Amino acid sequence: MTKSEYQELVEFIAPRFDRIDVRLDTIGERFDGIDDRLHRMEVLEEENRHQIQIQIVAEAVSGVDGKLEAFRSEVAVGFRDVHGLLRTSQLVLDRRVTRLEEGCVIGAHDLWLAAACLTHGLRMATANVREFRRVPALVVEDWSGHPPE
Repeated sequence: MTKSEYQELVEFIAPRFDRIDVRLDTIGERFDGIDDRLHRMEVLEEENRHQIQIQIVAEAVSGVDGKLEAFRSEVAVGFRDVHGLLRTSQLVLDRRVTRLEEGCVIGAHDLWLAAACLTHGLRMATANVREFRRVPALVVEDWSGHPPE
């Protein structure tokens, strides 16, 4: 190739390379714009991820609140039961002391049953009428099958 042929080739190709460079610059600018958009999307995605995490935490807290409320209700019922048991226990102790002072002893387990009946306003249905008649104010039903004394 001669120097003049080479010069002609360069003059022929140079404008085309210039147009290719312009197109590549345009494409580069588009890629820069796309990169900017992707970056903004990543930022938004990160924000959304945080919002989703906050929402998940909020839902978890809400679930804990519901469980806490259920636990509070359960504890309240438990305290009512304990209160009833304490009232029964107090009645048992009072009756036991009274019966000991009177010399009329009733068995500890029978006394618990009697106190529970008195606490809840129930009748005592038993075949052991003689034992439970020692407890004043206790309504006793004879289930022994024997005629009443």
